Amino acid sequence: MNGLSSGAVLNGQRSQYDELKIEERTVHKVRNLLIKQASKFHLPYYVVLYYGKAFRGNSQDPYSYFLDPEEYRKRWDRGQIRSTHNFISKQLKKCFGDIPQFWFINRHNPKRNPSEYSFELNDPYDPRAHSEYTPLPTKTPPFQTDLYIGQIPDEVITTPSEDLKRLIHKMQQSSTPINISEVGIEGIKPLLLDACIRQAKWVGDHPNSVHMDDVPREEFGNAFDYGLKDLLSLDDLNDVVDFPNSYFYNPKTQERIK
Repeated sequence: MNGLSSGAVLNGQRSQYDELKIEERTVHKVRNLLIKQASKFHLPYYVVLYYGKAFRGNSQDPYSYFLDPEEYRKRWDRGQIRSTHNFISKQLKKCFGDIPQFWFINRHNPKRNPSEYSFELNDPYDPRAHSEYTPLPTKTPPFQTDLYIGQIPDEVITTPSEDLKRLIHKMQQSSTPINISEVGIEGIKPLLLDACIRQAKWVGDHPNSVHMDDVPREEFGNAFDYGLKDLLSLDDLNDVVDFPNSYFYNPKTQERIK
């Protein structure tokens, strides 16, 4: 009986292992399919959005810009993250036209959001360092957004929409106005993207809430695959990939996946 029991257990373990390997290969195929679809576009901008407990970083009293605890807890809600994606996506379209966008929701690692670093409460006796601002379960980090944005045509900048005109005017009125003639068209594009994205309340003007990199064409595959880092099983697909706000399509119908 013991021999039969051990054999059954061993067979069960092998079966489970085989199933895991099959799913692993399937996930690999899905990731490659997503990368293949995205590679049809030129996506030179890779953006990471960090959602911290503060949305501003230039005040002498940073605590005044802390989100209240209930609002901060929403940073663990995928539905709220998708709503932020939708808002930013609409702003990008208003300013830059129908440029490709690919959105992903991943867990931030390390466990604390970088936008909290400059607000680290070093004084252990400060009551604001405790209780209601204790990070939510440290084993479950908040979400971050990985976003890939398509090329912005030059004519979008030279003949801006009304929304982009307002954004440019707002930038010119800021404490650090930008001289477009000095930075050039290619130099102004990421600056305008940054300003457009920061219109979302969840992003705000904290310096660490937006990180943007240029993606050379030859490095696109690896850069895009990084946005799929939390796609480890087929069950993760709809959690990680924000299909409604992205430009993925059904290979059979060629229609956008909603």
